[in-house]
Amino acid sequence: TDFIGMGEVNKYFHKAHDHLWPSVLGYLARPEFQDYKITFTGHSLGAALASLAAAATVHQCYRPAATVVLYTFGQPRTGSYKYAMTFDGLGIKSYRVVFSDGIIPHG
Repeated sequence: TDFIGMGEVNKYFHKAHDHLWPSVLGYLARPEFQDYKITFTGHSLGAALASLAAAATVHQCYRPAATVVLYTFGQPRTGSYKYAMTFDGLGIKSYRVVFSDGIIPHG
């Protein structure tokens, strides 16, 4: 399904993001946290969700890309080529750690 105009993402990841996003957004909107840098991180499914949260944070202008960092471990392919290219275009510093023989990240 389309993820906020950025391209297609796995519908399961999208649904999980939609379920968790209001909690994240609650903290992003709090005035006392406006000047904080944000690090998103996760493993496997959590990595896919961290990627979507980082993308939404910057794409929807909750924070500038210079204040967002993403670290993922064993992240599966989260979305389509268009999503990946749009994500890269956001300018978020991101680090994706995968095992070369891992079936989830490379499947």
